[in-house]
Amino acid sequence: MTISGMLSKQGLLARIAAKPPLIEGAIDITTQVQPNGVDMTLRDVSRYEGTGLIDFSNARRRLPKLALLPYSAGGELHLKPGAYLVTFNEIVNLPLDLAALGRTRSSLLRCGAALHTAVWDAGYSGRSQSLMVVYNDAGVTVTRDARIMQLVFYTLDTATADGYRGAYQAENIGAAKQIYLLRSQEEAEAALKQPFITSPSLTEEGFLHGSATVEQCLAVANRKYAQVKHLVALVVETGKLTSKLQYDTAKDGQLYPHIYGPLNREAVVEVRGVRRDKDGRFVAIG
Repeated sequence: MTISGMLSKQGLLARIAAKPPLIEGAIDITTQVQPNGVDMTLRDVSRYEGTGLIDFSNARRRLPKLALLPYSAGGELHLKPGAYLVTFNEIVNLPLDLAALGRTRSSLLRCGAALHTAVWDAGYSGRSQSLMVVYNDAGVTVTRDARIMQLVFYTLDTATADGYRGAYQAENIGAAKQIYLLRSQEEAEAALKQPFITSPSLTEEGFLHGSATVEQCLAVANRKYAQVKHLVALVVETGKLTSKLQYDTAKDGQLYPHIYGPLNREAVVEVRGVRRDKDGRFVAIG
């Protein structure tokens, strides 16, 4: 798989009009679409607090804690020299035949700051984040919704058969960030006292089983946990995971989220009971 041509303004507009749209949530798409890319706008800025950890398999990956910085009443934010994590307003939905690269807008570079970005893989969908470094000793002032980066899209010579399935899939777009892991209430209470949660499947299969939706979770509950008297669902926020998240196709043809490593406790944001109907079937969560 190699990168082929760059999308022009006309190609971008056609993809934005498609379903799902290439870009959604733009402030003013007419202004933001450029001859060779789309301007991405600033939603939030966070300051790093603490250290992170990166390894080969992501089994020990740990992201640093963040502190969200407030805008002034006038919507401005002055950033001192240093490193920041920025979140964009726009949601990017990449089909399997497109990838993207981000480049700092020249005006931001001329102010003494730059964005450092990764690759937007084919199949990715989410509200992305990037590293901003302020190099100017005097700092730089940004406004809410400022256009700070241009995202450039490239067609692939062949559409990939296996799109992005990493931990940042569906990041920062609300409910899609959450997945569900089933446990007996007793198992859950014991597991949540530990910094990391495991299960026999992690040793036997290499991952923890999860469900992407409530409907999927209930189907698994009825299929595999019918004999469990008190069943609960651990609600996991995928953006907080320190282990790799990957969506794999099961025998029923559905995509299920699998966590390839221990589940860090801070990623569990809620524990919900799984309720039965009068016939004993699981019918609801919470």
